[in-house]
Amino acid sequence: MKITLQYDGGAFCGFQQQRGLRTVQQVLEEGLGQVFGHDVRVTGAGRTDAGVHALGQVVSTTCRGSIPTARIVQAANSVLPDDLALSSAEEVAPGFHARRDAVGKTYRYVFDTSPARSPFRQRYSLYVGRDLDCGAMDEASKRFEGRHDFSAFRATGSSVKTSVRTVTAARVQEAPCFRGCIAFEITADGFLYNMVRIMAGLLLDVGTGRVDVEEVRAIIESRERSRVGATLPAAGLWLVCVQY
Repeated sequence: MKITLQYDGGAFCGFQQQRGLRTVQQVLEEGLGQVFGHDVRVTGAGRTDAGVHALGQVVSTTCRGSIPTARIVQAANSVLPDDLALSSAEEVAPGFHARRDAVGKTYRYVFDTSPARSPFRQRYSLYVGRDLDCGAMDEASKRFEGRHDFSAFRATGSSVKTSVRTVTAARVQEAPCFRGCIAFEITADGFLYNMVRIMAGLLLDVGTGRVDVEEVRAIIESRERSRVGATLPAAGLWLVCVQY
């Protein structure tokens, strides 16, 4: 099965199963277990951190039972909590793997530029409370496109073998989810740990005038994490979709 799901990450301790903690994987497996009547294990396309949201996370799993595929979404959503829901479920060829078969992912980071903080938006965006230069941020985001060594946007202590990734699209525009917000959206063949949140932090500095657009390319080429500012909070980050 290939299952697409959405979740509000605020009350989850990330995606991956962790003993004694409420995670997306744990809650999803328990819910699917109720539906199919046997233990279910899922493999996610990506391991989102605590507080990160998803509009189109994908998992693969093997299930057995008599429930028709067309009824899986409705059946699962009837037992899952309000902050987690299936969008679709489909049968796929044997051997499909949600992570290894993915060719790209799209993430979105949302900035709330409204003059007044909203308790409803702050769970899903970063409140900055001021206008940002969206045009400059969009121009700066284009510097991420292409194949680069993104060591400057790699979390300290990361143990991946290479920091080279290919970004196929990046832009900053009005957020599709909230009025008064803007969003940085990026698609790549893979992401380093905290890469998008670090990139978003640099773009925020561009939007406030602390960093010039022309500095962004030099920062990328420097491969130095110290050239970039803080890693932004998880609440503003959304996994939009996974490409296959």
